[in-house]
Amino acid sequence: MITDYTAQEIATSLRMPLELVEGIINGTIDESALEDYDPASKVTVVDKHIITRGHILAVLENPKLAAEIALRLSNIQSTAVIDLEKYATLPIHLGLDIKSIPKTTNYLWDNNITPTAYKKNLYLYAMPQQTETGLNQLFRSHPCVVINCSVEQMANIYPVADIFYIPVKQDDAGIYFLYQILKQYKQYETYTHVVWLCKNNNEKYLSQLRCFTSAPVAGCLHNSNYGKQLEKILEPILPAKKKRGWF
Repeated sequence: MITDYTAQEIATSLRMPLELVEGIINGTIDESALEDYDPASKVTVVDKHIITRGHILAVLENPKLAAEIALRLSNIQSTAVIDLEKYATLPIHLGLDIKSIPKTTNYLWDNNITPTAYKKNLYLYAMPQQTETGLNQLFRSHPCVVINCSVEQMANIYPVADIFYIPVKQDDAGIYFLYQILKQYKQYETYTHVVWLCKNNNEKYLSQLRCFTSAPVAGCLHNSNYGKQLEKILEPILPAKKKRGWF
């Protein structure tokens, strides 16, 4: 848990004193302090949505998809989104007008992050100096990070991504594009989720895909039914919906 959340975040979520959490993590807590602490009296169990898979989600050269994923996940928990393409357009896909982009963007100039929320639970970042240190700081500051990256940056982003979405047109060119990528990044095959840019899946192209990879297909994405299709694509990382009934 400590690898994904700060001591303060853990203390807040469990409603425990911060010094007690820090002591447990550091192994310096006095056992008498634990004896005096009754978790049952201070911890309230609530029905809260949490993401079950995926801390760092990457999207290959599709700022609209990255923006939509970030907007959807921000309904559940704090989410940071960053566009690493040279000419970033992701803020526009978030719904920002050009004049308001500088006011709501957090810049990773150094290791000190003072986040300004674009809207509740959603933080927009830009990285003028694309350093590994800046990204690592971003990963530590938010429970969920969505990245839109270019092909040139895949070697740096693939190793840290829990899921890497590759959107391609469902045609021969798209198949060949995937073939070249997965040939180079075979070791990350299970973390790669293919997103077909089409209305419906065609078994012909799925069969061609299976000739060279077992990478999962997240689904199809098309403007005519974007919201519903996006929900399907994100099913593996969204909390399961509970069925309600009469007692």
